[in-house]
Amino acid sequence: MARKRQRPDRGRLWDTYGSLPDDQESVLREVIYRTMHIGAIRSERNRMGRSIADLRDTYAQMAELLTVLR
Repeated sequence: MARKRQRPDRGRLWDTYGSLPDDQESVLREVIYRTMHIGAIRSERNRMGRSIADLRDTYAQMAELLTVLR
């Protein structure tokens, strides 16, 4: 996700730390963090009493990420 969002302050971050490697471990770590983020979104929406319809947009995203993790 950090790769997709380009903001001026993020540019300074990557200038300091360097670019993210494209090795297998980094890709796996990114997928795990994205999966955790989608799970947190789902938990928060459920906690707030949102309907199942509000969760539906996360189903396809989660299914895609779980396929990668398998």
